[in-house]
Amino acid sequence: MNLREILQYIPVHEAAQGFCRHRSTRSAAAVHVNQHVLLRVDLQDFFPNVPVARVAGIFCRLGYPLNVASLLTGLCVNKTWQGVIDEVAFTNERQDMMVWLAPLFQAHLPQRAPSAYSLDCRLAGLSKKFGGTYTRYADDLVFRGNSQFTASLSKFRVLILAIAID
Repeated sequence: MNLREILQYIPVHEAAQGFCRHRSTRSAAAVHVNQHVLLRVDLQDFFPNVPVARVAGIFCRLGYPLNVASLLTGLCVNKTWQGVIDEVAFTNERQDMMVWLAPLFQAHLPQRAPSAYSLDCRLAGLSKKFGGTYTRYADDLVFRGNSQFTASLSKFRVLILAIAID
């Protein structure tokens, strides 16, 4: 059994369009054609800020024993090589750069991981409640809707950010 066969059992929400089989930027954009309003939100540093415990939790919920879940988690996360971080820090004297790099010191989801199922469920539900539709391509969230959706956009944006922070 290879890792791909194991990962196929991790649920991927229908809103997730990036790095999923038979989904692409085209399928993500197609959902939003001819709509009254389109809102795009980029979650800065989303993948580096997904903790290892959350990844392990997914495997535990799938029924794997803790020791197996830990091994699988180790195969699914990455940690930026210290030499890369040192080089960037050396060539860029801006202090805020080290703050940006901090999550990369820890093990985290790689950039292309499609698994953000609970986030997708919550954002799809919120979007539906406001009369909109939601898709996600990697860390780019896209919402569309009609004039009713537009009228509640300022409140909707606040709720998106609250969910993303949570």
